[in-house]
Amino acid sequence: MSRIRVIEAKVKKEILHSAKNINGPDTTCEKDDVEKDQVTALLAKIPILAKTFDIHRKIGEGTFSSVYLGSIKQDASVADGDKRLVLLRLLYVG
Repeated sequence: MSRIRVIEAKVKKEILHSAKNINGPDTTCEKDDVEKDQVTALLAKIPILAKTFDIHRKIGEGTFSSVYLGSIKQDASVADGDKRLVLLRLLYVG
């Protein structure tokens, strides 16, 4: 199932790239919407993550896991360049 998602992601990327060439730069916001939906779905599945981490975006997906970029909520008052970034790996079970 994960491999299908990776293939779908590559196809969507190609479609977005070709649409960008035809319609201009406005079509790239669709990718951002997809990433936001994926982060929202992750937080819905594992709500305790929202207490500790700010999850910024999904950065990768493979056969057995997905990887998200986040930062620790403690660092909210720290400047963006000084925040401790973390990678969160969601393993697929089953």
